[in-house]
Amino acid sequence: MDDEVKSSNTPDAGAAEGTAKGGVSSFEEKAAQFGRRAQEGVHQMRDRAQEYQVGANEFLDTLAVYIKENPQRAAMIAGAGGLALGLIVGLLMRPRN
Repeated sequence: MDDEVKSSNTPDAGAAEGTAKGGVSSFEEKAAQFGRRAQEGVHQMRDRAQEYQVGANEFLDTLAVYIKENPQRAAMIAGAGGLALGLIVGLLMRPRN
């Protein structure tokens, strides 16, 4: 039994402990690196979303001006678009016998 206790204090046991600590620190480094990459991805997505929001706002502003300048034409375009969308949805929803 004393041999078992003595064997845990051997250089091999110390090397194994050092390897385990090295594995943990390597894992922590990789986890931190993954976290940094995730944060960069989040920032890039926010930047893109903000760019798309600006573009959408500009489009909506232009659309509002067009509707004010051409109300009849805008109503006809909206009606034709609604009719086309209704026909497409109706065709997709009907039974396929």
